[in-house]
Parts: sequence; C-alpha cells; structure tokens
Amino acid sequence: MDRTYSSGSRLMCGFCDLPREALAAETTEVHPEMVASYEMGRPLCCDRAAEAWRSARRSVIRVEQVAAGFRVCWREDGRSRARTWARRQDADGFAQFLAQGGAV
Repeated sequence: MDRTYSSGSRLMCGFCDLPREALAAETTEVHPEMVASYEMGRPLCCDRAAEAWRSARRSVIRVEQVAAGFRVCWREDGRSRARTWARRQDADGFAQFLAQGGAV
C-alpha cells in the first residue's frame, strides 16, 4: 500500500511525514556501502515505508508439489520467481520467510 503524498514539489512519506527518498543507482555510486544493506528502490525514510514497499513487491506465495520435490512460487517486481526443495518442510519454511519480508 503506497501512502505517499505530494507537498509542493516534494513527495512525502505517509508513515513518517518526511521526504520520501529511495535508494537509486546514483546514491550507490557516492555511497557504495549502501548496496549490501538496501535494495534498489527501497524507501530510506522509515522502516514502515520500507516494509510496505517490500510486501507490495512480493506477493502470491504458494507451495506446489512437482516431480523434483516442492516448488515455492511467488511474484516479485512483476516477475514470476520459483525455487524448488526436496522436502516439504524446507519449502514451507522458505515460503514463510518470504511472507515475512525476507530478501532473496
């Protein structure tokens, strides 16, 4: 759920009322240490905005049985993603990790 709003010419965060800034490629050129800690496009203003952004990017998580074992399928950034495990328990654990906002 996007809670941004405009205040004059600035885009503001609806969670913390600070200017909404996202990690961009230009920022990582100046601060390369941020690449390991943040995802591109992630709001930097507050954790609540980042969590809302992350959950909007990742949706439709399901576990299905296939010949090779159990596949976890989800959509991220408008693309279909999948990973396969031999055990159902491992697949369920990964699906729960994704549902809680874990980064792949």
